[in-house]
Amino acid sequence: MASNQPLVPTPEAACTAAALPGFPEDALLRPAVLLRRIPEAASGRLVVLRFETDARVLLGALIDRDDRIHRWLEIWIQPPPPDDGSVDRAAWDRGWTDRIKARRAAAPESWPATSWESQTPPALTVRWADGSSPEWREGSGTAEAGDDGTVFTDGSSRLALRWLAPLALGAWSGLMRGRAWKGLGMGKQPIVPAGGWEVLADPEAVRHGVGLVFGARGGAAARLAETFHLRLLMARQLVQRVEAAVRLAKAPFLDLTPSAFRVGLGRLGTGLPGLWTAHVELAGWPAAVRLPGLSAEGGGGYRHPVKLSSSVYRLDASIQHRSAVGSVRLRSLDETGGGRHALEGTLAAGEALKAAPGNLLRVVLPVAGQPLPVVARVSPAEGLGPGEVRFRSVETTFAANQATALKELLGVSIDEVQADLLPEIGPACDLFSLGVIVAEFFLVSDGNTLAEAMDECRSLAAALAEAGVDAAGAAAAVRRMAGEDARWEKALGPARLLDGGETAGASRAIAGSLWWGLVAWIVRTIPGAGPASFRRGPGDAPPTRPAAVFEEPLKELDRLCALSAAAVFPEPAADAELRELVRRFRD
Repeated sequence: MASNQPLVPTPEAACTAAALPGFPEDALLRPAVLLRRIPEAASGRLVVLRFETDARVLLGALIDRDDRIHRWLEIWIQPPPPDDGSVDRAAWDRGWTDRIKARRAAAPESWPATSWESQTPPALTVRWADGSSPEWREGSGTAEAGDDGTVFTDGSSRLALRWLAPLALGAWSGLMRGRAWKGLGMGKQPIVPAGGWEVLADPEAVRHGVGLVFGARGGAAARLAETFHLRLLMARQLVQRVEAAVRLAKAPFLDLTPSAFRVGLGRLGTGLPGLWTAHVELAGWPAAVRLPGLSAEGGGGYRHPVKLSSSVYRLDASIQHRSAVGSVRLRSLDETGGGRHALEGTLAAGEALKAAPGNLLRVVLPVAGQPLPVVARVSPAEGLGPGEVRFRSVETTFAANQATALKELLGVSIDEVQADLLPEIGPACDLFSLGVIVAEFFLVSDGNTLAEAMDECRSLAAALAEAGVDAAGAAAAVRRMAGEDARWEKALGPARLLDGGETAGASRAIAGSLWWGLVAWIVRTIPGAGPASFRRGPGDAPPTRPAAVFEEPLKELDRLCALSAAAVFPEPAADAELRELVRRFRD
């Protein structure tokens, strides 16, 4: 795909590739950054693809001595630490480097290694005028007055490279529905890389099924079956990527949305239809942390370090956080070994908390003149008064003066104690988020919204639970319910694969067992919705293997993908006859 015309040529979007300094000019290939001919107000000459939580991502490329582009790159630039001085600079740099290395471990084929991830390059400014070659200059990281230079790095940021994954998940899903790609970049003029990508931005070509096996020639039913299969393959890749990240990080995301993923395609124009080469890349990385003292305690008890807004993709957004103020009577302080203790007590806070045995609780005790947060689990107990709950803390290492003060407080009623019922959340919440994203692939058309689709899925989950359906019978039960009640066919049927009201033929193109098996999979990702759910609740996960949450859903997706592949590429009649003869001979 070598080309010295890097972009689909339009005067507004014309760019050049500027080789990054520090590499020998006679090197076989060198990384380069793309520069716009006409600067944009927000980003100057740089082509800013997007902003991640821990990077500004620019468009780059791998070029040869003749400045021909051989492969597209993303250049990830580390953001500065918070201005308030709350984070040590060395720790900030180390954390960023560790996350890049973890991403490479999860997807080594996507992240070429460089020294910039652990060594900060100097401040670099680049200038480019028409008719000349780009010029690099080391400086202070700010453009001088009257200079038309663009700051590339400020001398404090580290860099990383990743092969370009140009498609947002929504853009890829749009291609499945025959909607053209709008191109790259956050500026006013989107950019479409050359080398085969431009055909995906051609509305006419996309409508005629470019990148598909059957396309316009196979007919509507064949194309629908093919895009259904590609969606299933994408769903499986999403779960696989998240499983690998959670396994390596030993922590969930808790903030998964479609923006956490990017989609790349293999080398286009090499024979295999382009949309069949789609691969998923993670844009984010698990950021959840354990609540204090819960490192080996159950599968839940995580929190996200940033306060997140409510979202249809987040299960914990619907979990009510309950707090109360009451009195605590401490009963015992038991040594558990290794300098750790477990504190047992009774909380009287009325009915506001509605705590049940096994729930996570945090009480803030006044100890040695300071507030001491203690994380505990509600214990089953008899003989409690109205509004009282018994609790036992997780094993905790108290300072010597704290342990002494707690012993002095045994048997004392402590008033005005703040108590919070902590939501038990973990990687099962990520599974729910993946279920919502997959529902958006299949169940949302121009005739409904994602909120409506998920509301119907929750209603279906409640119907399964009321009927006592377990995991083994979920797919068959969903199909049976759809046949008995037209509501489910209308709300969640295969017609949702089509836009514009063109629903005829959708049910014939997709086998009922396959479609309703998929719907059952989506419904089962809702934790605690009933016996059929993959997980018993938002915090249900093996304590030392959080990624195990995804094992059963992946097995079920493997099964559905195999059934779908057989529908797209049915066995030739001659092979079927031969197989039948062999079976009869064996019998």
